[in-house]
Amino acid sequence: DPSGKSTTRPQVTRGEVTVIALTGVDVRRRLAMELLNLADRFGAADPRGISIALNLSHELLASLVGASRQQVTEYLNGFDHDRIIFREGRRIIIDPEKLQKILKVVV
Repeated sequence: DPSGKSTTRPQVTRGEVTVIALTGVDVRRRLAMELLNLADRFGAADPRGISIALNLSHELLASLVGASRQQVTEYLNGFDHDRIIFREGRRIIIDPEKLQKILKVVV
């Protein structure tokens, strides 16, 4: 780990994941894109969808999508409420079809 910090959980580095900070794309869509990207790269099949095999903090997701931790928490809570994602601790299981629909909605 280049930061010198040691940890026992899997770590995501900016070299492994593209930081999504697209101009004109709202935080909700950027978060949906990043969850799909993480599921594609680190996902495993789950009866509910795709389980992202990483221990993801809201702070990490916020840094990946160029948003505040509070915004990410708000949108994740909304996704959870709408059954777009399922959470088990910090593990996230996504429904990829529902996340794809978020990307296709025109506001």
